[in-house]
Amino acid sequence: MKVLLGVVLRSSGVSAHLGLSPVVTCAVAGALSANGSTEREAFHDLLLRIEKPLYLLMLDFAGAIMMWARGRTIGPMSGALALGRRPPWPWP
Repeated sequence: MKVLLGVVLRSSGVSAHLGLSPVVTCAVAGALSANGSTEREAFHDLLLRIEKPLYLLMLDFAGAIMMWARGRTIGPMSGALALGRRPPWPWP
């Protein structure tokens, strides 16, 4: 698990430094780690164990970002409309 996390962090950092896509770089690093390992079954079992918690974290972060963006736009506009003022346009 620590090795897998290290591979992902290192490959994303190096790709960001070189101006490459971190998503593609991490996908290639993951494919090489999964297929080049001598213990494929153990690696596969590890991925199956951490799959659902990772999905939960990803969806949690995505929902938090969506709520932040929605609140940043709708909150001030609804407050201005409730006070009878014109919302500021153009909206930043």
